[in-house]
Amino acid sequence: MHTGVSELTFTPSRPFEFDTSYQLELVSVDSIDGTIAPAAGDKWGYEFKTPAFKFLSWSPTDIDVEHHKITMDLAFSGPVLRTR
Repeated sequence: MHTGVSELTFTPSRPFEFDTSYQLELVSVDSIDGTIAPAAGDKWGYEFKTPAFKFLSWSPTDIDVEHHKITMDLAFSGPVLRTR
């Protein structure tokens, strides 16, 4: 998807998995002057690995001593489901 003069945005059809390696290859780009592609035998590629899902940190946001309650912010490396 084209998002700017010199920027492309890739949006996967489903979220990336945790702790997984991925490889991307850009085959060509259409420009005003025509199609631009890597030289024969060359590739435009990028590799990355997503982080593992894990608990990162916690910190109290409210301490109610009188009612024996503490409200906490919990940070994880990805989204979590809220339950009660």
